[in-house]
Amino acid sequence: MSAPTDETLDYVPAGWGRLLVALWSGPHWWATHLGLTYLVVPETCALGIQWTLHLITVACLAGTVAGGWVSLGLLRRGVPQREVNRYALRDGYLGWIGLALNVFFGAVVIAENVPRWFLDACW
Repeated sequence: MSAPTDETLDYVPAGWGRLLVALWSGPHWWATHLGLTYLVVPETCALGIQWTLHLITVACLAGTVAGGWVSLGLLRRGVPQREVNRYALRDGYLGWIGLALNVFFGAVVIAENVPRWFLDACW
């Protein structure tokens, strides 16, 4: 009796869209946070609505959390077949990378907002 091959298993590999969301949502939402906050600071200071900067941070952090959720799904989907299916192994590997990226860039988004907790953005 031989070991099962990739063709004998019923594992459907993750699509490219799911892989891109898992891997690129962290860097994307960090860059969006950075660019958008620089863009809206003059208007928020002129109008006196600095809470919008915190709202942008929460929205971008939610984007990194969503990317981490997709990465976690990649990790969990092929656990029983990881030893015999190369696509399950690939999905798990990219899931770990995506999870690490999303956690890192989520922490960066939070770290960029920390000075606004203590200092006025419109000084």
